[in-house]
Parts: sequence; structure tokens; C-alpha cells
Amino acid sequence: MQIDTSRFQLKVEFGTYGDTDKTNSFGQAIQGFQAHKTLRAFGYSQSIGQQLMLEGNGVTYDRMIGIRHNPSVEKDTNVKIGDAIYRITNNSIDDTNPVSYDLITLKKGVLDHE
Repeated sequence: MQIDTSRFQLKVEFGTYGDTDKTNSFGQAIQGFQAHKTLRAFGYSQSIGQQLMLEGNGVTYDRMIGIRHNPSVEKDTNVKIGDAIYRITNNSIDDTNPVSYDLITLKKGVLDHE
């Protein structure tokens, strides 16, 4: 799959959510997003058939993005796009050739309160 570089319009920060260097008045670490790297990404849309199949299996997501294959983001659990923080629910990795792309499925919010 060849993607036109003009489609890479999103600035995306990959990282984790956890203790930051900041502390509250009790000396406890404040939880927050910690960016590890910033990459360019493109928005990705699925066909109606693909969306219906996923919904039938109980899979929900808020957004999908694509990036050039980058193995260093495999350990990251969150993505920040603008002011919104998303949890990575799936990273479809394609390392078959030097010009491959990873599709990343995102769910808005950091934690699941089930």
C-alpha cells in the first residue's frame, strides 16, 4: 500500500499514562500523559461492511489512524491528538517491506471503568 505523503496531516504524540514529575500538595505524583515521541499520521476510514462486522463482534472504537511502520511505538499505550487522549486498542503492524504502514485503532479516554 502506497500512501501519498500529503495525507499525513495529523501530528500525533505516542506515550503512556502514569505518574508525572509534578506532585500535588500531599507530595503524591500527579497522573498524566507522558509523550515518548511525536509522529505524523493520516486518518483512516473503514468500509461500511468492515464497520458492521466489528460492531457485530462487539468491537467499538472512536478513531483509526495510520503511521509509517515504527516498531518503537509498540510499547506505547496512549495517543494524544490535539487535546484529546486516546487509548490504543489495536496496532495492526505491517513490517513486510521498507515502505509499510501500521493501522492503529483508538478509543477515546485513558481508562475503562467497567
